[in-house]
Amino acid sequence: MGIKSSIIRPYGKRVIQSIKAWSENALDKQANLAKLLVDRAILTTYGRKHQFQSVLMHKDYRKQIPVMHEHDLSPHIEAYLQGGQSILWPGTPKYLMIDKPNGKIVRAISREASMEYYEANKKVLLYHGMKKVNTRVLDQKFLKLTGTIWSDRKANHTVSTLHSIINENLPSWLRPFQLPSKATNRILDASVKLSATVDEVYGQRIGTISASADKLMEFKQLLDDRHGRRRLSEHLTDLKIILLNIQSKDLPQASDFIRSIDNDNIQVAKVLSSQDGVMGFQDKLDRDDMLLFLDNGIFYEFMNDTIPDNERLWLKQVEIGEPYEILISNNSGLWSFKTGIWIEFTQKKPYRIKLLEA
Repeated sequence: MGIKSSIIRPYGKRVIQSIKAWSENALDKQANLAKLLVDRAILTTYGRKHQFQSVLMHKDYRKQIPVMHEHDLSPHIEAYLQGGQSILWPGTPKYLMIDKPNGKIVRAISREASMEYYEANKKVLLYHGMKKVNTRVLDQKFLKLTGTIWSDRKANHTVSTLHSIINENLPSWLRPFQLPSKATNRILDASVKLSATVDEVYGQRIGTISASADKLMEFKQLLDDRHGRRRLSEHLTDLKIILLNIQSKDLPQASDFIRSIDNDNIQVAKVLSSQDGVMGFQDKLDRDDMLLFLDNGIFYEFMNDTIPDNERLWLKQVEIGEPYEILISNNSGLWSFKTGIWIEFTQKKPYRIKLLEA
């Protein structure tokens, strides 16, 4: 056992115990979180407008808090840019998240939420690292293939891409084990960045990769172009775990990628990950569904075309096999926000979900 794994393993065991505990007590976990979020935001502009002080149960929550759409965020973000505070969530956002391709600021991110995103990804990584017995995967390097890492200042706010926010919250002790390097990560041109990443990582002892299917397929193609057509496990001989980040639109590509490495000795676990956090992960590789992630500062609601806005469901009310769109409230000030992510429940004890195609 290496130094890193000897330090990490005790914490990893606690992570596995924690996941077991909250998955078995999902309803209490969600009810307590809803109360915490509302109580924290009572004195915000949004909380006063929608009378959060009168929200005691989910029926009050549905009555007082309207469904929030993407376009509803724009005036709140503009208010932050004009110097406003405690608008959607107490205080000033730590970051304003920008969608770099179109230059639009799409989220206000609190300090708590930025840490929740990192912590959720870390727990998924540790869960599978601990489950992968007879390997030293925790002692090897971790490759995260991401989009643009970019940050700037605007109106006294740090404006960053999602990947920059995650990267900045990486603890210093973990940085030496993550690839690509900071310099490579900050290359803005996507094709140049991928090329530099392939050059940097080839020959390194990489135990885990986290990426979307399209990024992985581009990465594999470039490896083949540079070093000859081989299986991924032959290019990266220490690779044992792939955390495959998916959304509804990615399902066909994800299936293609998984088939492409079918003969490799690589453990592929799907992770339902969006710009608002990790919402599910494949904890059992012999099943195709995912465990609903409940330790991430997100309160979930669910609705579909047959459910009116003011009758949206919480976790206790869902039915197995019914299609639902996920709505979230979180500790950045999203309130009953429509994510556009559609799922169906496959099990209730614990709560397991299957991602549906968009």
